[in-house]
Amino acid sequence: MPDLKGRGGAPRDFLSHPRAWLWIALALAALLAGAGLAPRVGAERQQHTVGLVMEYRDLVSLARESGVSPQRLWARLHSLGMRGLTVSEGTGKDLLNGGFPLRWTPAKDLPSSVPIPPGLPGDRGVLWGRADEAAWQVFLPYLSTKMPGLVRESGGGWLAAVFPASFPELLDSGLLPDLAGLDFARRNGIPVVFRPSPCLGVEGGRVAASLGLLMDQYPEIRSILPSGLVVPGYPDLDPLAALLEERRVPVAQAEFVKQIGVSELVERVFPLVLPLHSLVKDEIFSRRMSREQVVERMVRAAHERSVRLLLFRPYDLYNGHRLPFFLEDLESLSDSLKARGYELGWPSTLPLWGRSPLAVLGASLALAAFALALGRRFGLRGLASAGSGRWGVFLGGGTVLVALGVWALPPAGRYLGGFLGALAATEATLAALDREDHPFRGAFEGLFLVLAAGACLASFYGTPEFMLRLRGFSGVKLTLLLPPLLVLLHDLRNRIHPEGLGEILARPPLWGELLAAGLVLGAVLFMAVRSDNTALVPQWELHAREMLERLLRVRPRTKEFLVGYPCLLLAILASRRNLWPRYREILRVGASLAFASAVNSFCHLHSPFALTLLRVFNGWWAGLLLGGGLFLAWEMRFSRRKGAEAP
Repeated sequence: MPDLKGRGGAPRDFLSHPRAWLWIALALAALLAGAGLAPRVGAERQQHTVGLVMEYRDLVSLARESGVSPQRLWARLHSLGMRGLTVSEGTGKDLLNGGFPLRWTPAKDLPSSVPIPPGLPGDRGVLWGRADEAAWQVFLPYLSTKMPGLVRESGGGWLAAVFPASFPELLDSGLLPDLAGLDFARRNGIPVVFRPSPCLGVEGGRVAASLGLLMDQYPEIRSILPSGLVVPGYPDLDPLAALLEERRVPVAQAEFVKQIGVSELVERVFPLVLPLHSLVKDEIFSRRMSREQVVERMVRAAHERSVRLLLFRPYDLYNGHRLPFFLEDLESLSDSLKARGYELGWPSTLPLWGRSPLAVLGASLALAAFALALGRRFGLRGLASAGSGRWGVFLGGGTVLVALGVWALPPAGRYLGGFLGALAATEATLAALDREDHPFRGAFEGLFLVLAAGACLASFYGTPEFMLRLRGFSGVKLTLLLPPLLVLLHDLRNRIHPEGLGEILARPPLWGELLAAGLVLGAVLFMAVRSDNTALVPQWELHAREMLERLLRVRPRTKEFLVGYPCLLLAILASRRNLWPRYREILRVGASLAFASAVNSFCHLHSPFALTLLRVFNGWWAGLLLGGGLFLAWEMRFSRRKGAEAP
């Protein structure tokens, strides 16, 4: 922050200092952002109910394995926090494997007593059973609505439903709902997440009509989680979306699942969306995840990414009796969620609100302020020597231009955050590096700049579309890549590096410089590519992250506390002691990663705002603690060496 005292302690005109305008503008921008954040923060405070669900088939399997009834087992699971069941639509393969009250075979394999139309091809799929089977009362209307070409034949006490497609064609198609699961949920008052599957030859209108019929009979269906590679009825999803909107039934959107059509369906039913997290067997097996890791993944999904439906499955990596482990893990998951202030029940969807004009004004003001501050650092004409009046005009004019641009060209709003984040991280880095006499004060100033920019980003993009990831933030990579480049260009232009850019380009490169530049560039690109991509994170780092998660509840980002902030303090030390003049630029560029990563944290709009603040603060103090230890150790070593060299 600019000093308020002149020489001899006389007060100085505060507004005559260009830095003062930056601080005033950012303080005002933060206030505007705070007002614009109110709907988001209010919604996050209300969204504290998490629903734990399991598959009905897993419930039956565990009950059979343990020798208890599903009813008794459910009572035990419910007491430990389980609140819902997923019930699937059986495919042809599921019917073939049993578990349904009717039989499913090709026409050629039917007993002679079962009536079929004459001349029926032998490969035609047929559902058949005793005519007095109660399941027909649900299955026949459902199938007739879904497949108008279905032919019904009866005689001799038998009833057959002949499908308008061959048996092999329907093996992977969704045919019949699991009535056992739906009836169990009805008897026990259990909310159901129904999983319809795509069916060959059934278009969107038929999917919606049959599903609506099922919802009429089973009001326990509280959400839809499409199964299969393609959403049922795709590409004609309007009828299904209209049905869900009419019944106020949300879509459960599974994280990290690239199902064809699900994003289009979610957009059509928005805001009737419930994020869901689950772990499939393949991922658990390939990563050899422990039971503790599975539970922690579930907790983090709810706590860090605002996921409100958790599909919890038995741990199949162990052979033998699974129920004791499942009960233990369920209790651990429930206790962990309750310890973080969550209630176990059935979650609600986010309310709907729009972007506040105050959020637009705050983000526009912050972008203008950071652009002017960096323009002055880079010596843009008219900024270096501008008086207080001109700075006010520049800020006001820049704010109006940015705000009008966002209003006139809405797509420009997608990129405003990227430039705001990049410029804010650059200015925060340079402001912190300027404080060689007070490095920790410089780190605090940098933190303030980051928090002001982060609040503006969180407010500007803090709407349900972005929180549910229907709209993507387009500036993540820009926020990570641009600050190191701008810091380097600034240092070369202002001769903080021993040579300017022209001098470096005019002489042959040094091998050490090439190696250092390659390492820095590779590290920055790797971090940018790896951002939000856990597949590129090694197993040892995942274990370290989990340890920090348990220790601090909110893990600081590696780029901040292990790289950025230590580099900041070491860069200041190297400058004060005139160490490594040709290579200390690596430390200055490395310092930018701390502030770039901190700003980037606010761009994770699915994370609660309060949690993001805590994550940034944890990265700040942990990084300064580590960097401060290195700083003091080096200072002590330098002092001892200097004392030993003294006569």
